[in-house]
Amino acid sequence: MAVGVHLLALALLVVGFQMRTDAGGASPPQVESIQAEVVQQDVLEAQQLARQQARRQTAELRAARQAKLEAQRAREEARREAALERQRAAEEARRQAKLELEQERQQLAQEQARLEAARRQAERERQKAQEAQRQAELARQKAEEEARRQAELARQKAEEEARRAAELARQKAEAEARQAELERQRRAEERRRAEQQRQLAEMQRKRELEEAARRAEQARLAAAEQRRRKAELRSLQAAWGGAIRAKIERLWRKPASASPGDSCIVHVSQTTGGYIQTVDVTRCTGDEDFRSSVEAAVYKADPLPSAPTPEVFESQLEFTFVPEG
Repeated sequence: MAVGVHLLALALLVVGFQMRTDAGGASPPQVESIQAEVVQQDVLEAQQLARQQARRQTAELRAARQAKLEAQRAREEARREAALERQRAAEEARRQAKLELEQERQQLAQEQARLEAARRQAERERQKAQEAQRQAELARQKAEEEARRQAELARQKAEEEARRAAELARQKAEAEARQAELERQRRAEERRRAEQQRQLAEMQRKRELEEAARRAEQARLAAAEQRRRKAELRSLQAAWGGAIRAKIERLWRKPASASPGDSCIVHVSQTTGGYIQTVDVTRCTGDEDFRSSVEAAVYKADPLPSAPTPEVFESQLEFTFVPEG
């Protein structure tokens, strides 16, 4: 705008100079020189102002372009920053998703491990329940077998007592019969003495014969009683030995190496109260674990079952231990 003012002023001076020249004719030389200098000076100033204005405009244009470029660069940088931020966000989302996926995988692995542990625990519990059921069945079978054995022993004992009672009744009847016969003979003898003295010798002989027969019968009965008593003692000894073996077998704990049919000869020294003094286990068909288990079972059975009568008791016992099953 300043350049335009100077150009306008310069134009007015030129016009005024021309009008003075036209009106007055030729000017004096000095005046023209001064005017020319003034015009030249104004032109130079105007040119200088124009150049300055042009430089300012150029600088302003350059600054505008620079500002535009800076704004464009700022927008471009903002777009790049936004793109980088989106890229970082996407990368962070992918990383977070990967991390969550890994955590889910670990949780799934932990859940699978927990389920597998629970399954194994359930399997162990099932096997344990089956083993308990099997042990209960074995205990039931053993109890039934023991009950049958005890019932058989009771039946045998009852039969033996019945036989003894019958024998005693028979002996009593025979004794009463003999007593009645003697009484009858006594009366007959009195009648015979009253009737005939002659028959006295014959009657005496008959009495002697009958007495001999009576003594023979008594001897026979005594021998039969002795045989019966021996049989009874043998039966009691067998029952007592069976009770001892049964108690030992109940307390016996079968080792893992035991085989069906394993047996041992057991020698036991005991007191009258059944307290064990010594145990000797020999001639075992099983291994050392089997022999040791039998010896331990014998010591656990202390005191041994009492003998039913003193006549049956023996301080030195020897029997074969053959476990059932």
